[in-house]
Amino acid sequence: MLTYRTGAAGAPSAASAMAAHLLERTVPDEEMRLAEYYAGGSGVEEALVRGMGCVPTVRADIHADLADTLGIAPGAFLDETAVANLLGGRRADGEELPGHQRDVRRYESEDGSKPDRFRISYVDLCFSAPKTASLAWAFAETAAERNTILQAHRDARDDALRYVEKEIAKAGFGHGGREGEERGSLAWMTFDHFTSRPTVAVTRPDPVTGVMDTELHSVRVAGDPQIHSHCIVPNAMVTESGRLVAVNRDHLRNRIHEFGAVYQALLARNLRRAGIDVDLCERTKMARLPAIAEAVADEFSKRTRDAEGSARTEAMARGLDWDAMPTNARIDFLKGGAKESRRFKADDLANVEAWRTQAEAMGWTHRTAIGAGPRPAPQSREERLEAGYQTALPLLSEELAKRAVVLGTDARLAAVRGLIAAGIETTDDIGALTRAMAKRGVEQDGALTRLIWKEGSDGRTKLTTELHVSQERELVALAKSAAADRSTALPSSVLAAAVARSGLAFTGEHGQAQRKAMEALGTGGRFGVAIGVAGAGKTSMLRPLVDAWTERGREVWGVADAWRQATALQEAGVTDARTRALQPFLDGVEAGRFALSAQSVVVVDEVGRVGTRQMLHLLRLQQRHGFSVVAVGDDKQCQSIEAGPVIELLRKALGKEAVPEILTTVRQRTEREREIAGLFREGKARDALAMKREDGTAEMVPGGYREAVQRVAELWQERTEAGKATAAGYTVSISAPTNADARAISLAIRERRRAAGELGADRASIQATDQNGATYSLPLAEGDCVRLFARTRATFTDEQGRRKSANIGDNGSVLEVVRVQPRDGIHLRAESGKVGFVPWAALRDEGSERIKLAHGDCRTIDSSQGLTSDEHINALPAGSRAVQGFKGYVAESRHRVSSWLVTSHGAELREAQDHRPLGVNDPLSASDLWDAVAKNLERQPVKESALAFVASVAAETRKAAHALQEGLRVQEARAAAGQAPTTLRRTFDLRRAKEAVARLAERLDGAFAALAPVLDRLRSVSPEQQMENRLVYTARVYSPLVARGQMAFSEAATLMLKRERAAQNRSAELDPVHRLPRGGLPSETIMERAESALAAAVDRFATKLQQGGQGVRVADAGGAPKPRQRQGLSA
Repeated sequence: MLTYRTGAAGAPSAASAMAAHLLERTVPDEEMRLAEYYAGGSGVEEALVRGMGCVPTVRADIHADLADTLGIAPGAFLDETAVANLLGGRRADGEELPGHQRDVRRYESEDGSKPDRFRISYVDLCFSAPKTASLAWAFAETAAERNTILQAHRDARDDALRYVEKEIAKAGFGHGGREGEERGSLAWMTFDHFTSRPTVAVTRPDPVTGVMDTELHSVRVAGDPQIHSHCIVPNAMVTESGRLVAVNRDHLRNRIHEFGAVYQALLARNLRRAGIDVDLCERTKMARLPAIAEAVADEFSKRTRDAEGSARTEAMARGLDWDAMPTNARIDFLKGGAKESRRFKADDLANVEAWRTQAEAMGWTHRTAIGAGPRPAPQSREERLEAGYQTALPLLSEELAKRAVVLGTDARLAAVRGLIAAGIETTDDIGALTRAMAKRGVEQDGALTRLIWKEGSDGRTKLTTELHVSQERELVALAKSAAADRSTALPSSVLAAAVARSGLAFTGEHGQAQRKAMEALGTGGRFGVAIGVAGAGKTSMLRPLVDAWTERGREVWGVADAWRQATALQEAGVTDARTRALQPFLDGVEAGRFALSAQSVVVVDEVGRVGTRQMLHLLRLQQRHGFSVVAVGDDKQCQSIEAGPVIELLRKALGKEAVPEILTTVRQRTEREREIAGLFREGKARDALAMKREDGTAEMVPGGYREAVQRVAELWQERTEAGKATAAGYTVSISAPTNADARAISLAIRERRRAAGELGADRASIQATDQNGATYSLPLAEGDCVRLFARTRATFTDEQGRRKSANIGDNGSVLEVVRVQPRDGIHLRAESGKVGFVPWAALRDEGSERIKLAHGDCRTIDSSQGLTSDEHINALPAGSRAVQGFKGYVAESRHRVSSWLVTSHGAELREAQDHRPLGVNDPLSASDLWDAVAKNLERQPVKESALAFVASVAAETRKAAHALQEGLRVQEARAAAGQAPTTLRRTFDLRRAKEAVARLAERLDGAFAALAPVLDRLRSVSPEQQMENRLVYTARVYSPLVARGQMAFSEAATLMLKRERAAQNRSAELDPVHRLPRGGLPSETIMERAESALAAAVDRFATKLQQGGQGVRVADAGGAPKPRQRQGLSA
């Protein structure tokens, strides 16, 4: 795993907190000494004397120029002050970086919404070992094995850093790098840590304003075993030509996962060499040691995941009650030991005894990971790369199933993960695998297909496949052909009669838009599409259509991506027997279980959630059986999980003008609520949130996750009770980003319902799971609301005792628990009010044998699409980071009366701090945090179609061809006129000359700054003494020539006189050819002193020659050693 943060330059004091963190002590002194012994290192004793918890290690092969610039060297000890200076954008000795490094002072606005600009001084690349490797290190029986694992991590880290350097250390020539680029060298310092600790959010009122605020504090506990290295890369690199420039961090974009995977592959290689078995974890796609069970790894991650639980446990261990502690006491507790020296704080250390106690409590023991697995069979490089290629294919296939256009980094990431499993020798293997993908093809939908790629103007490579292109072309062609077939179009009179029977008026602007869409779908061809925003009344629009089709003897089917949305089409008149989730419907038609014909109509709801593959399958079946297809949906709500922007492709097929849109809504009762929902749909969350804050329907709850969850439950109770007084059947719904969030909120609501007497005692606690494989204990009582994860059948018993098996709910259905039979099953009340019995076997997950069930008081945003309630709470207990604009719009458009947004101040604060460079400690205001929420909710990541991608490739190819042709015409015309074909060489030469002059000027500025103290001393010397010094220097220049007989003594003395007169004229700001200024010494006096100085210099040189000084270097006349030679650097 790799995380990436930038750091801001500033005073050393501003960087002291980061320096203290980097030098934190996480292992006992003896373990530090052992690590030094096994690695052959140095510096531990000095670090311990200085109270440092680790030894900063400078890159061993750092470039000499970069080392000189930063004031560091391999093997040299860096104390805390030096580290703070480097983090602050200075040399290690605290001096400012040389003036010619103006380019290094890169500024950036991290959050995109503020004008603040930060000078970036470093990048922190933090490589973390897999939890299983950290546990193997922590529980190894011998020091030798512990340090073998640690060395494997360090070697992998260093090799990964060199790979990062190869990929990102590049500097361009000319504007935007148009004249090419050259490679550069980076510097880095590494800091090894061995534990991870949680951070808890604590709230307390401001002592002046009384406003509740949130503070983030680390829990002072031993933490979980976690080997990780902070790698500080200063924001400076030296290029092959000697330029010193800033690191272009754009090269890091979208590649952090790849670089982290490279480290994992290299770590796996190193561990295998030590005899430790490593494989690829199917869930995390990271390296894993099979010798350590996943359950153990999860157990030793709990402290970090559950920050408040860790604080509560630690308080209990010290005889304190966390829940009863006042806020200030909690903060003092979390800061406990802060005044002690870092060297003697035990809570920072890897507490091996505590870990062993934790392992014993779960019945786990471990001796060694070496030799624990099967010995790998020897493989040739070709066999190993083939195994890596075969492993990488399905990994990339997963991405191609989600997106028609992926990045080149996605292919590289799949290749690296393939090498984690198969083994890597050098990072050159990565290129070998990606070349194999380009040559041999990749896997998509179970078949090999060729790649199509191009490099964008931003340097990023994009990929698609020939199969994606052919599928989209076929989809467009089939949809276009079906839309042109109007043989089954409804007569306008039949549709008008159906409208009259429905009793719907379709008046006003909104009604007219509905009527227009309805007529386009009913009187059009065999394929039609209509777009309707959330709450546009699509069901009302479909009702007359279904009636008209039925009246004409056609059978109408209703399908949607999910069962629950398909079932909702029954409100439009589709029968229960003909509503299906889309994939089961496609499978049924393909298998012949459903007989469709030209008299059939298939209504597809929520078409925006349908992928290209499924829509193409439907269109192929349509071509085969002749049925009609009517699709409705919205491309601004939740997107399809599978690849393809289907609505965009259908607009391309039918023409934008043939796709009617209903862009107004009737769901919200007030104009203001409709406006707010519309702003969210348009991607204007900032304006929408400003209105909600003004209305008091947007809250940022002080505290962390737990406080936000409790506030959501409290708000639900408040609004439910208020709704009961308003009208019977008043509903308040809740949605959250993830299943884990929904479970936490449901449990909090469950506590309140129990306190209100709405729940009985718990009858059972079952081991449950969800559709993503998460596991948890689920307590059940009469009155509970539970959510299903699959279409489920139950046994219903009527008043006569007759039993009947029927569907009781679908994936996403929320039902009421009527009775729990712990051994047999559960009695549930369906939405219809009927009670059915569901045996545990019907709910059991095939893979884990757990029960697929969850509390249902809160839904996920995805499962709430299509839901309508009087009030809705958009709950974001973990912050808005995980929610983009499409999901945000769904969550903010479920209501009729009002919608509430609740987020966590602690979560938003943590994210905002993560987006700012380290070292920027200015307080963040509420407005800053709401701006960050708006930025998240304004993201609308539209999927790119393969056809659009290929069209852009073709357009760029044509553009390049036209430019080439134009250039050749100009060259031919110049050649015909007797001129050089191009002026390119002259232009480049002039540009490079200008750049060289600029670089020379910068170097001269630096040299002048370095000589400033010398010049100050010279100014204090009298003019006569200055003359004496100059004559002595020029005598040293000419004395070798006179001593060897290459120049006459008188000639040398005369030249010395001329040079001295010129020097005096320059100091008097006169041209050297003019006479001496009045007041100067006569020429005779100058000549006498010149002859005296020259004679003394000749004597000294002759003496050296006689003493065997044949190697004496004679400086060129008028020239001292060059600055780079004085510094001991290569020219």
